[in-house]
Amino acid sequence: MTNRIVVGVDGSPESEAALAWAVAEAERRSARVEAVHTYDLPVFADPVGIGATTLYENIPEIEQAAKDLLTRLVDAHALPGVTVDPFVAQGPAGGILVDRSEGAELVVVGARGHGAVTSLLLGSVSQHVTHHAKCPVVIIPHAAVPDTAVPDPGA
Repeated sequence: MTNRIVVGVDGSPESEAALAWAVAEAERRSARVEAVHTYDLPVFADPVGIGATTLYENIPEIEQAAKDLLTRLVDAHALPGVTVDPFVAQGPAGGILVDRSEGAELVVVGARGHGAVTSLLLGSVSQHVTHHAKCPVVIIPHAAVPDTAVPDPGA
């Protein structure tokens, strides 16, 4: 086992809370953080109806946007003395986080709250990670997101 905490980061307030928690926990444990951001390639229906097509010429821009987002979020939640290694990959977030959990101390993910009933259920990524990770999992609930991180719909 390495001295590494893996955290899923997608740009949501919940994932930012997870990143902040992971960095603080890494400081306590003298661990590194691996901030994982995934992206999917856009797929568009073929107007002729033959099949779907992906805009492959946009892959470099999509990957760069993912890297830029992760860099901005890592910088915003940095703590002195804590190393955060960004990791960007194309593919399903749950599967990639499970793969990255190999040899980690913890995997940290945020869970989105969607109301009284559905907030009792985990999102698909957090549920997948919880069932398949190769190390302990910490889920940061929606309730842990500071009010300042949640966009004001009336603004």
